[in-house]
Amino acid sequence: NLGSVYFFKDDYDRALEYYYRSKEMYEKIYADNLNHPDIAKALNNLGSVNLFKCCYNEALDYYKKSIEMYEKNYADNLNHVDIAKALNNLCFVYYRQRRYEKGLEYYIK
Repeated sequence: NLGSVYFFKDDYDRALEYYYRSKEMYEKIYADNLNHPDIAKALNNLGSVNLFKCCYNEALDYYKKSIEMYEKNYADNLNHVDIAKALNNLCFVYYRQRRYEKGLEYYIK
């Protein structure tokens, strides 16, 4: 994914552009299942870029949507690694906002 290339080069604006484009492509590919894990991963990636851009509210929104989708996909295994990673990312946003108690709520999940 080109978004990842730009993300690791610290070019967050271009990373956002490509991650958003991949999300849109996945939504077309999986039009019959808009909770597909690939869409959730794209949302998680968008959250990560926003986190690094210090756009915390946007990051929270993307991470929460991602977690919601993962939980629907892995309802029979809520300990799935994708859920854990997204929850960890969400906690990190709260940490950066110094909202430690809120982050702890999700960390315990």
